[in-house]
Amino acid sequence: MTIDEKLAVLMSEPDAALTISIRYWDLFDELNIDVANKFKQRIYEIRGILGRRLAIIEVEKLYEKFRTNEIDDFITVEFKTRADCMLDLNVSYGRFASRKLCKVLNEKEEKLGRKLSREEIPTIYRELGRNLQDIQGRI
Repeated sequence: MTIDEKLAVLMSEPDAALTISIRYWDLFDELNIDVANKFKQRIYEIRGILGRRLAIIEVEKLYEKFRTNEIDDFITVEFKTRADCMLDLNVSYGRFASRKLCKVLNEKEEKLGRKLSREEIPTIYRELGRNLQDIQGRI
């Protein structure tokens, strides 16, 4: 099997992990290793905050932001709010709590069929925090 045939087989069913690797090396070649490493780090941050793997479309959007040097535009206020709430729960109650918040937020977004607003995220965070305090108080 030639290299072109192998590449055709790989690209026939695109995979997010393969896309991340390809885009990492594209950034490495076009810009520099620091930008490529920041790209991969941002992928892992987003993956952790969302509690799921990224879709190929999301990876491509992030790649375009890095190529055009609009990195900070990708992270919205809602995304930062979600990350801050998860970090606080992680520090206060442990990894389980931050994963629980992530799961609750994702389920709420699916149920509503839209992204949560900046005001809705802290409300859910506070409610979960109160529940965790109650559970911790009983132990």
